[in-house]
Amino acid sequence: MKTIGSVLIVLLVLAGCRENTTTSSNGEPTVEYASNSAASKEIQNFTNADWLYEEYFGEYGFPIEFKEAIIDDIKMVANGFALMFAQGQDVDSAISEFKAGMMILQVSGQFNEMLSQMKQDFNSSDYDFNQSKVAFEPMTLEPKGELTSAEIERIKKVHEEAKKVDETYRREQEELVVKYNLPYALENRASKYVIYSQSMKGGGGKSSTPTPAPAVKKHQSNISDWHLEPGDIMWTDGAGGIGHMAIFTTYNNCVIKNIWHEDLSIVEANTDGVKEKFALIQWQNLYDTVRSYYYYNGTNYDLATSSMSDDRRRTIVRFARAKIGQPYNWNFFNKKADDKTYCSQLVYSVYKDSWTEPIDLDSDGGFIVWPNDIITHKNIVMRDQTRKI
Repeated sequence: MKTIGSVLIVLLVLAGCRENTTTSSNGEPTVEYASNSAASKEIQNFTNADWLYEEYFGEYGFPIEFKEAIIDDIKMVANGFALMFAQGQDVDSAISEFKAGMMILQVSGQFNEMLSQMKQDFNSSDYDFNQSKVAFEPMTLEPKGELTSAEIERIKKVHEEAKKVDETYRREQEELVVKYNLPYALENRASKYVIYSQSMKGGGGKSSTPTPAPAVKKHQSNISDWHLEPGDIMWTDGAGGIGHMAIFTTYNNCVIKNIWHEDLSIVEANTDGVKEKFALIQWQNLYDTVRSYYYYNGTNYDLATSSMSDDRRRTIVRFARAKIGQPYNWNFFNKKADDKTYCSQLVYSVYKDSWTEPIDLDSDGGFIVWPNDIITHKNIVMRDQTRKI
């Protein structure tokens, strides 16, 4: 099943040199190739979002509005191939793996299943594909509630640091587009490309932007000391440039500072399936940045508690644990699949399906629910953050 991982996100870890680029007749920058070989032509195709759409969706007769609803996601894939080529990676092998994965999906019927779900979703009143794409800007609010003055001051500093981190991320993404003259600027998206990395396997994963080997770093704080609640959303960096998500599942009626570290747990979906992870100090050390978020639909924001009832938190945890053992969902466009799941789909589905009054955390309403779609939702509040320093 490894080749299925190619679908829509088949890219490799990035590093190396760059090639020249030029501008097409329609004003879109394109990659300039060293030869006119068939392989080079294929690379040109796979860095062209319009070609990718026509190749894999064009024959099904979707209206133009359908293409408009998914083209930005396809542009992220095209940018990833272009960035990999520009930095000297083996893009030919990546494309071969992509095509093999698509063939497996088509032969197995999974691609038609995805298309059927997409058609249904496109015609559903539940979807609003005209929503504007939101920027990567997690909500941060004045900390208060049952916290000591020292904790309040620390969290205020964490919020300010988080804003700087997000600003740096946006700037770095924009600089990559310019430096490597990627085909698509994607001005309304914080993440400009999608990268697939085998480091996603089983958790962990490093930033997709090449950096020198760092000295040993330690996190600023341990998530075991945070005022977490069951059902909280955990977000990390890494995972192919788009981030990673999990659901905090340890249950206790009060704050968790006095719970033993190894009792803390999260449920997450990685490429080896959905699992519950314990020993979260080791888990957080897989990432450079870890954040927690909670859902609040009220007016008096409080970092100590969310607005969800105790029963709803229990239900979210139960639904998350019910997905343990499911395989990874490589059909990112099918966020409604109930027999397989990807990381942000897991968070989306347990909030939407676990209660009679569903919470839809996909802030842009598209086919794919990216981590950024969830953490920029108007009712999602950042609780805490730690970074390696």
